Amino acid sequence: METGDADARIAQLFRLARGLEDDGHYNLGKLFRAAALGRAYRASLDRPRFGAGLEEAVEAALAALRAEGGDAALLGALERSWAAVRAGGFVTLAEAPATRVCRDCGAVLLGEPPAACPGCGARALGFQEIPPAYYFDPLEIEPLLAALAETVAEVERLTAGVSPAEAERGPWPMRAIVAHLLAAERLLVGRVERTLAEDNPLLASVSPPQGDLDADLPTLVAHFRAARARTLARLRALSAEQWQRRGDHPEWGRRGVLEQMTRVARHEHGHLAELAARRAGR
Repeated sequence: METGDADARIAQLFRLARGLEDDGHYNLGKLFRAAALGRAYRASLDRPRFGAGLEEAVEAALAALRAEGGDAALLGALERSWAAVRAGGFVTLAEAPATRVCRDCGAVLLGEPPAACPGCGARALGFQEIPPAYYFDPLEIEPLLAALAETVAEVERLTAGVSPAEAERGPWPMRAIVAHLLAAERLLVGRVERTLAEDNPLLASVSPPQGDLDADLPTLVAHFRAARARTLARLRALSAEQWQRRGDHPEWGRRGVLEQMTRVARHEHGHLAELAARRAGR
């Protein structure tokens, strides 16, 4: 399907979802909304990355938005954020503030929400917030702990019996994926420890600690297992109040321990399919 056809079909499904919701058929609307979102995700499977067309695609998109003469505040935020990325930094909330979309007219609202949409007058509770990542949508504590334990079991199962050559095979090898999971564990759980020990810590954006991440695959898996055992023991001992302690992050905003650990679990589950693909030789 051509890009234009795909865009038109996604828009059609989304219009149907909204029309059904307007008439109170929320569950049918939900299914059409899911169909639209599923098509959008499938349309983005073949996507550019840095060094492989992403820079040119972003520049072209920004040029098109400028030519359209649309929302100046949104365009300014996009350009500031892209400049921060091109300079090798992270996009903070200063460049990309809290973002909402008016569900009535589609206006993009940056920063503190107004009482009413300046475009159509819709009230603030009708705005849809656009989070920086779905990772932070918090899980309940017990399902979260189960997911964190499940990841270790899956990593061990998928890497069992893998030869050194197989561990280095593929566009993103198994050894590198497990090293990434271990680095993320150390960085993100380290932020949680700071949140528990300090009042409102500033959780700066930094590169994950490297340490022994060039080790072979069995060693990385063993380190990941040991680190996760320590993490689970620590989390199981937390009180309800400790789960709600919060820190401030320049990219992600104010986040509690539960949200931070949910990010760990969701991030890891996103990589298990890649491990399975490498295991299958893809």
